[in-house]
Amino acid sequence: MLQKWCGKPWLITMYVIGVMMVALAAVQWQNWAVPKRFLCLLSILLPLHVFEENTWPAGFHYMMNLVQKSNRPNAGPVNRLTDMISNMGAEILFLLLFLWGGNNGTCILTAFFGIGETMAHLLFGTLVLQKLKHRGMKTLYGPGLASALLTLLPLSFAAIRWLML
Repeated sequence: MLQKWCGKPWLITMYVIGVMMVALAAVQWQNWAVPKRFLCLLSILLPLHVFEENTWPAGFHYMMNLVQKSNRPNAGPVNRLTDMISNMGAEILFLLLFLWGGNNGTCILTAFFGIGETMAHLLFGTLVLQKLKHRGMKTLYGPGLASALLTLLPLSFAAIRWLML
């Protein structure tokens, strides 16, 4: 059962949650305080980020395992189970905080999450580039970097700006 869940079902669940949160935001956005809006956006953007890491273009596990000098970068130490636990766990946390309503602390969480994801993807992209440069790799892009830079990082800056007002 767990092996099956860690295949496509958890990814589909993440994507459905993201779409449902978009629909909810379309209807309720004006009724929410800013911290709750940030949590909603975070619960939408995480599935988008997971999509880039695991579905298209995919390859996040391989990149992480390559950096960790795994003898079997297609198998571990980062694998479908560890990835599902970390990403689905974060999505569930964001949803629970969203249901709770949010506050300044959740805005700080939003800021740290986007900045942390972006820094981690830049770091791992740089390490993979160094490792594969001799094979022709020319950019530090790794699966997840685009969504981190273009969505999560701006959300972090918005949360910081809101906290400073």
